[in-house]
This record gives sequence, C-alpha cells and structure tokens, in this order.
Amino acid sequence: MLNSLGDLARVRDRFAVDDRVPDAMALVPMAGDGDPASIAALAASARRALDELEGLAARDRDRRDEAVRGLDRWRQLQAEADRVSGIAGEMRRASERARALAEGAFEPAARTQAHSVADHTARLGTQADAHATALRREAERLGACHDIRQLLDEEHSKEQEMEMREMLALVGEHLDSGRYEEARQLLTSLEQSISSTPDLQCSNN
Repeated sequence: MLNSLGDLARVRDRFAVDDRVPDAMALVPMAGDGDPASIAALAASARRALDELEGLAARDRDRRDEAVRGLDRWRQLQAEADRVSGIAGEMRRASERARALAEGAFEPAARTQAHSVADHTARLGTQADAHATALRREAERLGACHDIRQLLDEEHSKEQEMEMREMLALVGEHLDSGRYEEARQLLTSLEQSISSTPDLQCSNN
C-alpha cells in the first residue's frame, strides 16, 4: 500500500509508463543506447533463441512425420484385418456349403470329397480369423500411441469443423430464401453439436 509520495517514488521505476520495460525487469538484457557490446550481446541472445526455436520445430516435424508413418501403418493394418476377416467369412460359408453337399450328394465319391473340402475350408477360416485377430491387435497397439491418437483427433476436429461450416452455409441459404424455420432447426442442431463437442467449443471461443 502506498502511503506517501515517497513510497510512490520508490516503486515508480517498477512500472512502465512509456511502453518501455525497465532495464531491471527485462527478461532479455536491454541494450544501452549505442552500446556496441550490449547490442552484440542482445544479438547473440536473439540468435540463440532463434536457433533453439528452429531446433524445437525440426524435432517436432520429425516426430510428426514419424506419427504420420505410424498412422499410415495403422490404416493398412485395419484394412488388411478387414480383408482377412472377409476371407474367413467366405471360408466359413464355403465349409457350410460343402457340408450340405456332403450330406445330400448322390455319389459316394462326391460326399467324401465334399467332406474333405468342408474340413479344409473350415481350417482356412480358422487360420484367417487368427491372422485377422493378430492384425487387429497390432493396430490397437499402434492406435494407443499418443502421437497417432493426436493425429486422429486432429483429423476428427477438422472433419467436424468442415461439417459445421457446411451447415452454416446451408443456414445462410435458408435465410436468403426465407425458409426461417429450416434455418432455425439447423441452428439448433448445430448448437447442440457444438455444446457436446469440446474441441468445437474451443475453436469458436
């Protein structure tokens, strides 16, 4: 608390009155007017700060590139797992058809062969299921990585933002055409979507 002009005089230098930070409070050493040594020190400090920033940006780019490669691998695993699961389903259906043929075939040789095909396709289906399970486990392991989750979250946020912009454009079209009730319904839906999505709330604040 300031009780006198003397108190004010003692603390006035702590506050900037002309948008200039007092030398004693500067985070970076202030260069004196025309002081070559001070200017050189300031330039060196600035260079170090810029170099540090460039290093941080380069490391972040490398890490993001690695995450992008991991995300590509995750998508490949997901697609391969789906494909192999499809093969497993085809083999199960083939096995069922072969067993039905084995039960109803007129020729004994055909029944024997159908039983063999049924057993073989059933084994193939089991193997395909096992491969699909292994692929999905690897995909889950990759998907649990923080960097990959961050990329997926970024993609999801961009998709939601694009949907929001499209809805706003449609609202504008309704308003221009005098379809106020349709515009109101869209705005209500958009408001509910934003209120239930923290990322969209942050992007609109």
